[in-house]
Amino acid sequence: MNSRTFGVAALPVVGWKNAKTFGAVGNGTADDTAAIQAAIDAVPAAGGCAYLPSGNYLITAPLRLRSAVRITGDAFGRAKITGSNTDVFDMDPGALLDRIEIDHLTIDVTGGHAFAEARVQRASLHHLDVHVRSSNKSVWSATAVVNYIEVWFTECQLRVYGATRSVPAFHLASPGIDLITANVWQKVVCWNENTDATQYFFKVVCSHASGANRDNTWRDVIFEQCAGGGIALETATGTLLEGVHCWDVHDDAMLNDFVSVTRNASASAPSAGTTIVGCSRSGGGPASGVQDIKLGADCLQTTIVGFTARGTSVVPRIDLGGSRGVVLVNAQTGTLLSGTAAAGYVAGADGALTVHSGQDANMIQVINDTVGGNLNAPCYRGESAAAAALMTTSRVTGDTVARYARRVDGQEQWGGGAGPRDLTLYRSAAGVLCTDHSLDVVTSALGIFTPRDQGMVAWSLDPAEVRTGFLTVNGTVYLVGVKVARAADITKLFWSVSTAGATPTAGQNEVGLYNAAGVKLVSANVDAAVSSVGGKSTTVASTPVTPGLYWLGMVFNASTAPTIGIAGSVSASITSLGLSAAGYRFATNGTGATALPASITPGSNTALAHGVFAAIG
Repeated sequence: MNSRTFGVAALPVVGWKNAKTFGAVGNGTADDTAAIQAAIDAVPAAGGCAYLPSGNYLITAPLRLRSAVRITGDAFGRAKITGSNTDVFDMDPGALLDRIEIDHLTIDVTGGHAFAEARVQRASLHHLDVHVRSSNKSVWSATAVVNYIEVWFTECQLRVYGATRSVPAFHLASPGIDLITANVWQKVVCWNENTDATQYFFKVVCSHASGANRDNTWRDVIFEQCAGGGIALETATGTLLEGVHCWDVHDDAMLNDFVSVTRNASASAPSAGTTIVGCSRSGGGPASGVQDIKLGADCLQTTIVGFTARGTSVVPRIDLGGSRGVVLVNAQTGTLLSGTAAAGYVAGADGALTVHSGQDANMIQVINDTVGGNLNAPCYRGESAAAAALMTTSRVTGDTVARYARRVDGQEQWGGGAGPRDLTLYRSAAGVLCTDHSLDVVTSALGIFTPRDQGMVAWSLDPAEVRTGFLTVNGTVYLVGVKVARAADITKLFWSVSTAGATPTAGQNEVGLYNAAGVKLVSANVDAAVSSVGGKSTTVASTPVTPGLYWLGMVFNASTAPTIGIAGSVSASITSLGLSAAGYRFATNGTGATALPASITPGSNTALAHGVFAAIG
């Protein structure tokens, strides 16, 4: 017979000891305990095999193993050990069991565990059909001294019975400075024959600050009717669950989470580095409040890839529990995700990757540690065949449209979050940075005073540049252009008088604000202001403005018209250089007026040869 093992070297088929040679009967009624134990004890110290031919071997006391011993049967279903009110294998003989192998057997036990306690390393258990028929007993129970290291369970069927079980089917709980390390369950089918909904099938626990529950793997493991949950891990590090599947649970029948990863209350360390890949649930679903995957708040660096649900309850339920550093990739569409409020996690679905941060920390940090750096190897690279494709967007929670976007060609866009983005910045030509809209430079960014520094929104020129004045003509409508760079509400119109007027005509002196279409937006009477010298701040009703061209309009009528402040007088062809009439900075638009008209025609502007000061705020 060839030895077939996984993860540990196969023991040589030498020192072959047939249990029947030592008196085993194998008829299911004779007590074969002593005969099988004699065969085990007869195996040479260097290693060998105790062999059970076809038969049903009744035992009434635990079998005690030694290192370098293999126990093999003819085949499970043909070679069977039946335990009656006893544990089948005592896995703590007082010394560490090293290099053992148990295979090709059916183990059927009532009133005991199949495997009791654990002081074992480098073991292979394969091609076993295990039945544990008592609701208070387990396939493997180790809760005293636990050293369970590099034990491989492969190609086995594990069955437990009892409609209401009081213990997990596979229970490893390290109470002290013990090790549950580098173990593998692979190609194992786990049956809960009576659909118990109270106990997990696997419960693996580290409850000591110096203990270890580390680097254990469940791969290609199927749970049948495990309404009490599949795997519960407490203070576990580096666990891998790959291809673990839950089948045939009735709707709302699962009363424990299928996979639970938490921190044990007595341990100092959290669970960390758990990876759950390609796992699923098929059939019914968890009861209300029960999860497919549940993480504790202290979990760190958990990766969940591609958990799916099929059957009558097709929506996976994953509770991150506020844990940190979760990577959730290719989650099934519609996954009910909870426990994210304090969690930091990365979620990927339908080709998208989303990063969530519940901490005051970097969401994504990319560092190039190459000495000197490599300009041709960027930390982040985006590429698309379409120049206008969006590479980066951001939004405030509740926005219907991204407030910020960056295109592949480098153009940046901004908006208010509720409609199309209305501001751009881009390279328009070699060495040219351009915006199609308005640019508002805050405070001293340019190294000079701006309207904002003096409580204004826009001005025609810096008031400090006013050097002289020019005498206005009664009834002439004067327009002084200002460029608004940001949306604002205007409540003040600023202008100045360098030589006072005299005897103003009542009700015929006015300043106001026009938009680029020539519509008067607001105005105020200034009869009292024309008779004194100085800067003028005229209050008007609050008027909203958006980026663009506006004119401050003025009209005066007095026995002696006022002289208003200007930076200087030049040719009108210079003040209007390069501009059309509808865009003149300094202009007149009509004569003989006793008030500002409700509208003007900007195309009828006449250029003014004076650089007049005016501002709005």
